[in-house]
Amino acid sequence: MDKEFIKLPVENKISLFNGLNAWETRDEKDSTISSARMSDGPYGIRREKPLDGEGGLAFIEGTSFPSVCYPPACLSACSFDKNLLYEYGNQLALEARNLNVDLILGPGVNIKRSPLCGRNFEYFSEDPYLSGVLASYMINGIQDKHVGACIKHFALNNQETNRFISSSNANKDVMQEIYLKPFEIAIKNANPYSLMCSYNKVNGIYGSENPYLLKNILREKWHYEGMVVSDWGATNNLVDSFKNGLNLEMPGGDKGEVESLLEAYKKKIINDEDVNNATYPVYHFNQKARRDRTFESKFNEEEAFATALKVAEESIVLTKNENNILPLKNKNVLVLGELAKNMHYQGGGSSHINSIKVVQPLDALAKQVNATYYDAYSIKEDHIITEETDLISKSAKACDAVIVFIGTFNADDSEGYDRNNMNVRSYMIDLIKNVHSKNQNIICVIQCGAPIDLREINKYCKAILISYMPGCMGGQAISNILLGQTNPSGRLAETWPLSLEDTALGNTYPTQSRDVLYTEGFLVGYRYYNFVNKEVFYPFGHGLSYSQIEYSEFELSNKKIKFKIENKSDILAKEVIQIYISHSANPTYKELKYFDKVKINPNSNVIIEINLTEDMFLYFNEETEEFQNAKGTYYLHVCKNSKEELFSGMVFESDGFEMKEKKLDDIIEYKKEDEQNKKGHYTLNTRIIDINNSFIGKIVYKIILSELKKQTNGDNDAFVAMKKQVDYTPIRGMLLAPGSVKGMSRQFLLGLVDILNGHILRGIKKLK
Repeated sequence: MDKEFIKLPVENKISLFNGLNAWETRDEKDSTISSARMSDGPYGIRREKPLDGEGGLAFIEGTSFPSVCYPPACLSACSFDKNLLYEYGNQLALEARNLNVDLILGPGVNIKRSPLCGRNFEYFSEDPYLSGVLASYMINGIQDKHVGACIKHFALNNQETNRFISSSNANKDVMQEIYLKPFEIAIKNANPYSLMCSYNKVNGIYGSENPYLLKNILREKWHYEGMVVSDWGATNNLVDSFKNGLNLEMPGGDKGEVESLLEAYKKKIINDEDVNNATYPVYHFNQKARRDRTFESKFNEEEAFATALKVAEESIVLTKNENNILPLKNKNVLVLGELAKNMHYQGGGSSHINSIKVVQPLDALAKQVNATYYDAYSIKEDHIITEETDLISKSAKACDAVIVFIGTFNADDSEGYDRNNMNVRSYMIDLIKNVHSKNQNIICVIQCGAPIDLREINKYCKAILISYMPGCMGGQAISNILLGQTNPSGRLAETWPLSLEDTALGNTYPTQSRDVLYTEGFLVGYRYYNFVNKEVFYPFGHGLSYSQIEYSEFELSNKKIKFKIENKSDILAKEVIQIYISHSANPTYKELKYFDKVKINPNSNVIIEINLTEDMFLYFNEETEEFQNAKGTYYLHVCKNSKEELFSGMVFESDGFEMKEKKLDDIIEYKKEDEQNKKGHYTLNTRIIDINNSFIGKIVYKIILSELKKQTNGDNDAFVAMKKQVDYTPIRGMLLAPGSVKGMSRQFLLGLVDILNGHILRGIKKLK
């Protein structure tokens, strides 16, 4: 530890545990400690504007400084391009420094258990290896430009419903191989400045105070020395967090928290070793942040927009192209759907960017084709525009092709709540059907944060282009691909199932229980569909190109795989190589273990040689709690996607440990949730929607809703979205309310809880 830190009075050290305000760590006068600024930013820098003279929390359009909105992880992961993610990270860091931000709160690497998770748009994939590798390159890209990255949310934060109070319960081997693996890969290969713990419990213990996660795994197994920060409002028991591995509680500004820890120190509940372990990482981070500010970095807005465009172009996925209708060979098109001029280019919640500019698809297309356009439906009113029906029919007959923009809207994809279903709006399907009766050359462009049900839509479309949320330059990227100026090379980073019922969790997700059982075990995403041999709409790794690509000349040894890829077209192609490994103990269970994106010139070929490394063949042994070879035979598969094999062969045999069968309905061993949400009994973990059970609670709830209406400035969509988040938030989460950092404290909320429980006088004393 730094000598200057050791000399600090214990009061100064303990004060570092609680932030200065909503976005900064504490500085200390007359010491070497300087504060550092954090900002949300998995896909852009969302530095909040000051509220009431202090850094506050708002998460509302226009409350943050303008910045560049890049494609969220749901799309950028489809690039399967490590070097592109590094470049993406570089640009994020340059803009962060331009906005005086020292730590970017991202990337997020939580695994997509179900298509319904409201925050899937912020996460890379259903696959831990893809997630971990892409995160590593993005983090290195950020930190090589002298800005810190904060990987999140540690761990098993896989649903938004009841996220503050639910417990994600899974067996250790499943946690290690699936849910912790992306964190492990990123920490070992990129060493992020910081890691953010999740809101939820893991096997009955909150992530912010979980010794297995924060001590045993993070510090002892992975030897991580960086700063562990709470998600905003995630601390449950302050002393337990302090002793069990948390370093920084956010948001800060609550003097009562520091006083409580000092009191615990005086009572010897926490000791000097606890103090040093808890607060030195914050001190060290502050020092690194101060040094980083001495490096010169120049942010160029046009270069940033160029990178945003490149990420979108390299990631958008062409999934269907019947009769090679794309690229467009004619210039007389009908464009339908308000999403063409009011693009769904990012998600809602803490990552929402106040974008400097947005290039809409309609504007980009109209510059190069003869485009007739109709809204067809209204996003705000959420219905079809019947007055345009006859005009659309007439135009459809007269044009060469119809480009229909469909998908989800801004309020559908957000943190704080989950989606109800995978359905696309019925009027969008009706629109496509009606147009199809007049013109069969329909190209469907889909904007969304996660898979939707395509079974009906597919019947009427010759081409489908999945742009997910393409960021502020998404309109230009979509136009470039439709017109053939960019050869599509994106591959799906998640499976698109036929329906919700076909997923491993079906209609059981999200569970309303406080205990979330991961009974699907290892069978997440493509692992499940392959294991049970279930048909899917689009498999993980699927994506088409305008080029004809062929693989040949495979040679496999236990140390190397070699083959040729040929581009039999007149245009430059980019191909995504996918290598999967399986084991004889579970023959239908294969896992992605290597990927890369290679450029192939027109009418040319490349020879690919891949060295097979030891970590490709390791599984978690519960007895030794280490990753080791398993007994049996290993096989390698070169694939176009998780369903389509191009080559397979045996690699080697092992005499390792006996691996258990991968199967559904795992028996979960966990600490049973004992905190019940009983009527008339309130705690800091009672959801805000549930305080309506009492007379005083109803009054408080109405006040909260009134404040939300003020904060959303009459925007009903924003109000509805924020209300969904607030309803599932516990009372202690009121610390996150806009402006609350200045006037709210945990002591105040404890007083409110007393009042709700009928202890009026005791509660009033705490409110003072």
